[in-house]
Amino acid sequence: MKKLTYWPQIILLFILCFCISGSSFAQKQGFNIRGYVYNASTQLPMQNVMVSLKTSPSNADITTGYTDSLGNYLFSTRELPPFIVQAFASGFKTEISEPFSPGNERMYAVKTIYMQPTETKAAIYVAQPKIVPVPNFVESKFVSLNVLPTQGAYDLFYALNPELKNVDSVSANYVCKLPQFPPMTKSTRTYFKTQFKIDKEKNKGTQSELLDSISRYSQLYVQLTSISDIKSPDVGTSKKLLLTIQESLQSYERKIKKTRNAKAMQIMNLTSACSEIVQKCIRSHAVNKHDFQKLKNILEDLSILLPSDAYQKFVSTSNMTGFGHGGALTGVTTDSRNSIFQTEMDDDFEASDMSKMELSNMRSLRPFAFAIWKLVDGIVVLKDTEVIDKYFVYYFPPALEEDTFRYHKCSPAATYAQVSLPKARFGIQVVNSSTNRIVETTDKTFNTADAFNSPKITELFGPKYKLIIIEVKD
Repeated sequence: MKKLTYWPQIILLFILCFCISGSSFAQKQGFNIRGYVYNASTQLPMQNVMVSLKTSPSNADITTGYTDSLGNYLFSTRELPPFIVQAFASGFKTEISEPFSPGNERMYAVKTIYMQPTETKAAIYVAQPKIVPVPNFVESKFVSLNVLPTQGAYDLFYALNPELKNVDSVSANYVCKLPQFPPMTKSTRTYFKTQFKIDKEKNKGTQSELLDSISRYSQLYVQLTSISDIKSPDVGTSKKLLLTIQESLQSYERKIKKTRNAKAMQIMNLTSACSEIVQKCIRSHAVNKHDFQKLKNILEDLSILLPSDAYQKFVSTSNMTGFGHGGALTGVTTDSRNSIFQTEMDDDFEASDMSKMELSNMRSLRPFAFAIWKLVDGIVVLKDTEVIDKYFVYYFPPALEEDTFRYHKCSPAATYAQVSLPKARFGIQVVNSSTNRIVETTDKTFNTADAFNSPKITELFGPKYKLIIIEVKD
C-alpha cells in the first residue's frame, strides 16, 4: 500500500495562517496616510482643500478630510485596500494621486498634489500658514492643558501622535490627539482644596520647628569648626561649604514668619539631613568625600529654596560655576539663577534686602497633581485599573535620594495624587500599591519652575492644579 503524506497540505496551511495573522495585526495597528496639496500657480500650500481617500480602482469613498494651513492632510484607518487620494477645491481642477497597493508599512507618504486653477480669480489664492516647530507646538498644548513639561508628558504626546516624530514643524492649528485622563471627582477636588489650604498656612508651630532645626545645625556647625584636627580632602573648601550653609540658614531666620507649612517642611528636611552629617563628622573628626559631596548637594537644593548672596559668594570664591548632584560642577550660574526668580509677587510682600522676585519664590506654593500612564501592548493606557489607584507617588529633594525615610508620600494614590510644592527641583519614586514594588519611570526628577512662570489660576471649586504626567514601566 502506498504511504500517504500530508506535509504539502500542512505547509500550505501554516503559510495561510501566517498571512491571516499578519493581516489581523495590520488591521489592529492601523495605517496612516499623509501628504500635501499645493497651488500649481503660486507653489504655495492650499488650506481647506477637500481630500478623499478612495479605493482603487472602484473609487469608493473610505474617508474624507481637509488640509490645514500647511496644505497637510492625514488619514488614519484600520483597513487599507489599494487606494488613491483625490483633492477637490472650488476653482481648481480635481486632481488624483497615483494608485497605491499597501504592503507591510504603517505609514504612506503620498506625493504632493499640485492643483491647477480653472479660474483667473483662483490663481491669486495665497495661503498664510503659521508654521511652528513641533517642540513649540507640543509646549503650547502643555500650556492649554496646564501640564508640567516632564519627559513623561512629552512621551505621552508623541505616543498619541506618532506622526509628529517624523516632522520638524507643523501648522499652529494642527489637530492632534490630546490625553483624556479621567475627570477629577467632586470628593477629590474637595480633598485637594482642603489640603492645599493647610499646606499654604503660616503655622506658628511649624515655623517654630523650623527655627529649632536651624538652631541645631548652627550649634553643631560651631562644634565641628572648633575641632582643630579636622580631616578632609580639602579642609578649606569644606569649611567654606559649611559656613555657606550656616549663613544661608541664618539669613533666613528673620523671614521664617512668612514661611508656609509645605515650604517649611522642605527646608526642615534638608536642614535635619545637614545636622546628621555634621554630627557624624564631629564624632569622626573628619569630613570625608561622601559627606562633602552630600553637603554640596544639600546646599544646591537649599540655594533654590533660600536664594541668598552666600551661595553665589561660595560658588565664585570656590571657582565653581554651580554644581549638580553626583559631583558634576556644572549647571547653576549666577545669570541662570537670577532668571529662576522671575515670578509674580505674593500679597504678603515686605521690604527686605532680598529682591521682590526672591521673596515671591520663597513664599509661593503651587498645587500639583500626579497622573500616571503606561504602554500596554503598544496601547496608551490612561484610565482603566491598569493605572488608576494603582501607584503611590513619593517625592524628595534630589540631595536626599539616599535617605528614603525622608521621602514624602503623596495622597491619594495616582491618578490623582495631590502635593503642594515650592519652586524647586525634586526627585520622584513610584511604587506599585499591590506589589509594594518600586517601578521604573521615565522621569527621575522634575522641576516645578514652569508652574511659577504664569499667574496663579483659580477655578470655581478651588485652585487650578498643574498636572505632573509620569510614565511607568510596569
